[in-house]
Amino acid sequence: MKFFNSFMREYENVHVKITDQITGTEYSLVDTIYNLIKKIEEQENKIKNLEQENIETTNQLYELQNRLDLLEQTNSKFSM
Repeated sequence: MKFFNSFMREYENVHVKITDQITGTEYSLVDTIYNLIKKIEEQENKIKNLEQENIETTNQLYELQNRLDLLEQTNSKFSM
């Protein structure tokens, strides 16, 4: 993102327009790039959150497995 941030600072006063060939709508190139950068950052944050949730879920599954193993060991002791 450092590259994009420096790009934005360097070109924030450049007014290049791009035109949507289907709708004919004009957009500022810099604004479009800025919006894409923001969307990328949002997606990166979502990925980080999902990774954290995955870690938490995996930890809970290991904990459950350990409890089941302990319960199984306890039951096998009593059934002898």
